[in-house]
Amino acid sequence: RAARPVLERLCEPLGCRVSGLRQIESIVVDGSSFTRLRPDTYRLGVVLKSTASVPIAMPSVELTLTSLQGQTLLRRVLSPTDLRAPGQLAAGAEWVGELPVVLDDADVASRVSGYAVLPFYP
Repeated sequence: RAARPVLERLCEPLGCRVSGLRQIESIVVDGSSFTRLRPDTYRLGVVLKSTASVPIAMPSVELTLTSLQGQTLLRRVLSPTDLRAPGQLAAGAEWVGELPVVLDDADVASRVSGYAVLPFYP
């Protein structure tokens, strides 16, 4: 942490940037929900928890929608910006977010019976 300001000053003339620590093994999906609001609209709820002892970068989340037979119907990557999440998760902190998910394909929307969320760093 103490080196960050120095690194940022060194990066400035080069046009680079210092991003947060990526420690995906310290991110836990503490809860999630996927609720149908209308035939084509759902609400995704996600609770991400950091088990790290230092602040870490907020990950993206991969949302996978599946059919009754377990077939993948749709896979969507949601960035921290998409999730309206902060860029960083404090040590031991929990982040709770909700996001509407609109499915443009009526056939896909009618076949959704399951979902999975997976945090990752692109």
